[in-house]
Amino acid sequence: MRSIVLFDGVCNFCSDSVNFIIQHDTENKFMFAPLQSEKGIELRAKYGIEDNIDSIVLIEDDQAFTRSTGALRIAKRLGVYTTAVRLDAVTTQHSFARLTSDRLTAIAASLGTAMQAVHGIRSEAAVRSALRSTERLAYLLDPLRVYADVEEPIERLSQLRSPLERLHHATIVARAIVRGGRRVAAAHAGDVLASLVWPTSDLPPNAIATTNGHAPVAPADVHRGLLVLAEALHDEVAVGLHGLEASWPPSTVDQLANDVVVIATRLRSGSR
Repeated sequence: MRSIVLFDGVCNFCSDSVNFIIQHDTENKFMFAPLQSEKGIELRAKYGIEDNIDSIVLIEDDQAFTRSTGALRIAKRLGVYTTAVRLDAVTTQHSFARLTSDRLTAIAASLGTAMQAVHGIRSEAAVRSALRSTERLAYLLDPLRVYADVEEPIERLSQLRSPLERLHHATIVARAIVRGGRRVAAAHAGDVLASLVWPTSDLPPNAIATTNGHAPVAPADVHRGLLVLAEALHDEVAVGLHGLEASWPPSTVDQLANDVVVIATRLRSGSR
């Protein structure tokens, strides 16, 4: 038996959610009716649904599911998430609009905190956190294009994401260099110990085998190579951080975060 989705016929966000369900309901699992329609009024009376309900209602298995409970059941039946929000982790009852609004507000705050850390302690974790925040905000804002003016903040998030991605890629290389340095240090310590065990200039019988038949590279040579790479990477990271600080000072980041919060507030209240 097909489930019934009741929605607010005058709510733009609800209508967009219904369109999303229709697009992904390839097996025709759902039927739809506005809450204000004759069928909607009949079902609201039957299942005791309040008149001022502010979310989609799912009628399934002779029960009515609202807010996050209904959203989660719909998402699971479709096999997709209807927003970037982890619906299965939501414990409070909210509409789609409130869920997205709350996440936008929280992630905007996280972006501000992460960017402060990027400008301050300049850590790999701070860069990764800031980049993740820009990606999540853009993902949440993108579906809102159809009924809210979000083009400018999405474009600005893209502009911020580009230098953060370059820094993030540099930190990945830096991590590899650090790991390589640790291995070189371990290899050097091993050579020192081996020299104590084999007090001659000849290598142990199995030394060539452990280097795939090639002459072993001295740890000191590898160490010098890693130092050259690290120095070059340092210059690249320094230029990237300088450019980021010049283009995205704290005041500019705060303005972007505030603009996202304004959108979230309007979304929550139902205005454009």
